[in-house]
Parts: sequence; C-alpha cells; structure tokens
Amino acid sequence: MEEEITTPKKAKKDGAKIGAVIILVISAIVFIPAGGSMLFESLSHAGRTPVFGSYKGQKIEYKAGTEFADRVSYMAELYKAYGQDLNQNTYYSIFTGAFEGTLRSMVYSAAVEKANWSASKDAVNRAILPRFFDENGKYSEKLYNQTDDAAKAELRKTAATNLAFMRYNDDVMGSDTKVSGNPMYGLKTSSKEKSFIAAMDSTKRSFDLVAFSTNDFPAEEAAKYGKANPDKFKKLDISAVTLDGEDEIKALSKQIKNNEVTFDDAISEKSTKYYTGTDGKLSVPYYYGLLNIIQNAEDAEKTVALAKGAVSDPVQTKSGWTIFRVDSDAKAADFTDDATVNTVLEYLKSSEKGYIENFYSERAKAFISEAKLSSFDDACEKFSITKADVAAFPVNYGNSPFYNSTPSDVAELAGLSTNEAVLEKMFKLKKDEMSEPFVLASNVIVARCTGVQKDAPADLANFDSNVAQTDQSCSQTNLKRFDGVVDDFMTTYFKYFISGDEQN
Repeated sequence: MEEEITTPKKAKKDGAKIGAVIILVISAIVFIPAGGSMLFESLSHAGRTPVFGSYKGQKIEYKAGTEFADRVSYMAELYKAYGQDLNQNTYYSIFTGAFEGTLRSMVYSAAVEKANWSASKDAVNRAILPRFFDENGKYSEKLYNQTDDAAKAELRKTAATNLAFMRYNDDVMGSDTKVSGNPMYGLKTSSKEKSFIAAMDSTKRSFDLVAFSTNDFPAEEAAKYGKANPDKFKKLDISAVTLDGEDEIKALSKQIKNNEVTFDDAISEKSTKYYTGTDGKLSVPYYYGLLNIIQNAEDAEKTVALAKGAVSDPVQTKSGWTIFRVDSDAKAADFTDDATVNTVLEYLKSSEKGYIENFYSERAKAFISEAKLSSFDDACEKFSITKADVAAFPVNYGNSPFYNSTPSDVAELAGLSTNEAVLEKMFKLKKDEMSEPFVLASNVIVARCTGVQKDAPADLANFDSNVAQTDQSCSQTNLKRFDGVVDDFMTTYFKYFISGDEQN
C-alpha cells in the first residue's frame, strides 16, 4: 500500500524530482484529494464538459468532482510546489498524466472487481490511519474526531479504490514484498533466464565507419536529374475544384458547363480545397504535383493538354473528385535557375529518396574499393570524409535496459537499435572486414569491424527493478489498446485548451 504523498513545505526547482513524483501520481491513486478546484474555471462557467475518452462507456470528463479533474488539480499543485511554472507545456503534461492515471485506475479497478476482490475493513483502516497522525507520528483521536463524516467517508472510499489498484498492480507487475528472499507477487524470473540475458551482453564489436549524408545531395546532380526528367518540373497554372463524391462533382461539372455556376464561384463556395490554396490554384504547381494527386496518370496527361481556359471532366483524385481549369499554358523548367534546382532537390528528398541513396551508394562502393587498395584511413583522406570510431557494444535491439545499449554518442548510428537488418549486417562482420554500403536514416554508411571481444556477463544486480520498470512501461503503452478504451485525448485537449475554445 502506497503512503500518502504530501506537498513539500520548501519546494525546489528540481526537474528530476518533480518528474519522479508525477510518474508516481500517474501510476497510483495515492489519496488524491476530492473536490479540488478546476484549473480552467471558465469551462465550468460556460456549462461545458470536455470528454477526453471513456472506458466501457464510463466517461473520463473534466468536471468538478471527477477523479480526472481531481488528478489535474492535484498534479498542478505538485508542479507549483516544486517551483514549476504553469504554462502551455506543463498544462499538457498535467492533463496527459491525469488522463493516463485515471484510465489506468479505471482499467485496474474493473479487473479487480471482476475477480470479486475487495479491500477488507481492517485494510482500509490501516490505509487511512496516517491521515490522523499528529506531529509526532502517532494516531490522534482528536484529529479523527475533528474530521467530518463526509471527509472520512471520502477517505475510506479513496483508500478502498487505491487498495484495489495496488492489488492488480502487485499481482501483475510484482512488488517489493518478499517471502524467504523471493518476490511474493507478480511474474517470477528464473536464475537461468537471468544468466541467459546477462550473457547477451558479453559479445561486443567495435567499428570504424564513414557516413555519406543524403542531406548533402549536390545541386548539380539535382539539375542533372531535372534535365533527364523535364516534364515532371513543368510549371503549371491550373485551378481546381474538389468535392468528396462522384455524383456531386458530376452535377457541379454539368452546372459549370451550362453556365449555371462559374468556376470561380465553385472554388470559393463549394471546393474542399484539398490540393489548392484559398484562391483555387494548385498548391504544388508542377506536373509532378499533378501526378501525385491524380489516381490515373492518363488523366494528368489529358489535363495538361487542355487549351488555355478549358475545364476538364471530373477526375478521380487521391481524395475526392476534381475538376481542373487551365489558366495559362505550362512553362518549361529552366534548370540554370537556382529556384528551379531547389524545387528538384525538394522533390527528390520527398519523393525519390532512393535516387539519392543510390547516388551515395555508388560513392560508398568507390570508397570501399579505395580502402581495399590502400587503407580505411587513406580512403577517408582521399574522399575528404571523417571517420567515426565506435566503441565496442553488443546487439541490443530496442535498447533493453538490462544491458549496454547502442552508443548514443555516434550521431550516424541514430535509429540503429530498432533496425534489425542493419544490426545483422554489422554484427556478421569479422575483424577487419568491411560491410557493403547500407542506409540508416539519412546516411549511407560503410562500417569496418575493428574488433570482436568477449566480456564478463553483465551485472544484473538491478535485474528485478528493471523488470518491474519495463512491465510498468509496457502496461502504460498498451493501456489504450484495451477493449472498451476510447481515447479522444488529443482531439479534446486541442479543441478546449489549444484552439482557444475555453474562452468561447
């Protein structure tokens, strides 16, 4: 049973400390005081109740007297007590923590109720007893008698709920309670399993590597691509009207052809503007942009072939149906113009990453050939590229907390811990063997194994606590996937606390 968390008298601006406290509040119920003041009083004054989600039909709403509202108020007071400013960032953290804590409480309590477990009267008494301790830490009958019956009833109710929460948490996640040195609750871990995991840390490899950044793609190479694909970069002057339904767009097309509605009026009054600005002009005014939004490439060809002022038949687009109007003839791209070359660069980075990666893969292969003829360091000098020295580390997919993780000080390896294919390529290498070029995030990399070592197994002194932390983290991550959970948090928070609706 968790003891009550008390607000400190002399709070310090300690981010780590407040973070730890907030995590605890999310993870348990901890005697949250009922009836706390609303953080955004204007909502209650306006008579509106934001609903952030529900569990099996039971709403999680921001309304005075609800567990969610109480959690928000309590966490806000904790932030202030620890010297944290209440601003848009901390509001978001407060509401997120309160929502997750409330949802967790509901799911856990429902599971315990389904199992027909309830806290005994004696257990509840023990739980609320600290609320009536005097300054010497002893039970005070006077303090108990001074507390009104309604407050004591609320304390008992909260304690019973908290005990149910902890019953589920202990049974599933485990606790510090031990019998003969062994955990009493939760899943058990065998000594052989611990030894197996410890051994996973013992084989390590160190590397030299070079990385060719795909963000540095040369402008002259972009121009070369543009000249080889000039039609993609033709500048278009086309307006569009988009509606969601085929029948709607056909009816509108007929009205435009019969001069019952002007194209410009259709833009301002009817268009969804999925692909245009408010003026109806294509947001990406190039042929490749048209190809990206039209389902059938033949329809794109027919559209750009229209005469100036002509209006197309309805065309199926990625979202909805569209009528196009050619406002002026297309202009051929000028690849001596810097703005045009930049357009090609942006297109390649967003739509043709493989083209850029292939370019650098060829450079990487040339690097490998040079390194084999001379040395890795000589090749770095010839290609004017800096080598990264990577200290020995083990395979640790997902950076498990049980043993050493992927080096965080090598920027080129960002994302490696969750890239199974690249981990396999690197850890198949023998000493002094070079890899073939591989892509990791925005780099094309060549790695050379500089050493394979066998270390003593990892120290698993903190194994049990790491297991508990991992279980808690997985539980929280998967909580919103439980049957019966409806999560409308982001939509509701944005509507009421970001867009300014709370003032309306």
